[in-house]
Amino acid sequence: MPNADPALTKAPPGMNWLDLSWLGPEATSAALAAMLNHGCDWIEIVDPDGTLLFASPLAIRSLGEDSGAAWLDSWPERTSVADAFARACNGDTATLSAAIRTGKNTEIRLDMTLVPLGEAAPVLALCRDITQHYLAEARNRTLVIDMQHRVKNALAVVQALATQTLRRAEDTATASEVLTGRIAALASAQELLAPERWSDCTVATVATRVAEPYDPTRFNIDGPALALTPRACVALWIALHELCTNAVKFGALACEAGRIRLDWSVDETAQRLNMRWQEQGGPAVMAPTTTGFGTRLIRDALAAEFGGTVTIDYAPVGLDVAIMGKLGRIIPARDQS
Repeated sequence: MPNADPALTKAPPGMNWLDLSWLGPEATSAALAAMLNHGCDWIEIVDPDGTLLFASPLAIRSLGEDSGAAWLDSWPERTSVADAFARACNGDTATLSAAIRTGKNTEIRLDMTLVPLGEAAPVLALCRDITQHYLAEARNRTLVIDMQHRVKNALAVVQALATQTLRRAEDTATASEVLTGRIAALASAQELLAPERWSDCTVATVATRVAEPYDPTRFNIDGPALALTPRACVALWIALHELCTNAVKFGALACEAGRIRLDWSVDETAQRLNMRWQEQGGPAVMAPTTTGFGTRLIRDALAAEFGGTVTIDYAPVGLDVAIMGKLGRIIPARDQS
């Protein structure tokens, strides 16, 4: 410490830790300067008329302020800051959280304590940057709201799947098998929609993941990268699961020679997605005499969610399904031009 009395470099026994006088004038000044320069809080002194009288180096580096500035003009939430400042000018310590504009024309969030320095005297402002904490809390609130909405939708889908499956099942064993498969498909889709994996929700990812439980070498999956909204992702996943289930029972996956081609393209002019599911090499296809719930999931539910059409052709050489969806309905807003 500069010019400090060697006998005073340690606090005397019983010394009040809030009293720095034992350091000596120059060492006390150096200690206070170090606090201002290297502390994690910003320190400002503001005149009762709102003029900035003093700003610590950290405050100047972050905010670009200097003495003489109109302090209240830096706060977008001027009313709440002005109210807290008025309380401090009247002798009451005030605390608040508020956004402030920086010298780089951006906004950060500060926790601030305003301490009166005396009657009709300037106010000491102690500020701490909580921007990252504030943004993290905002993200968490958004995730909670989204999760609540997602759980509600998932339960509604499970209820519909259970009701329709049980209503049309021939026996309990069949109903159990079909319902278990459909709920598993829904669960897999929801897993892909976990917050940390939202960016993975693309047509290619859905198609590849749905094909995984089967022999992937029997699928020819091809198409451009295209992100999907959560609702479109779930709808496509369930529809492709139904198509795979049907192919295992009656179509291309029911024999070794069967193959499935799934491709898609984007029509930028018409702003739509064109997708095709084509089976070949399987048993001869015959159109069903009744329309089951699985068919309605593919034809009606997917078309409604995609805002387009689904055409099913029971061609003898293999099932052929054409899917058209509006890009405005199925891709995230961030990807829309």
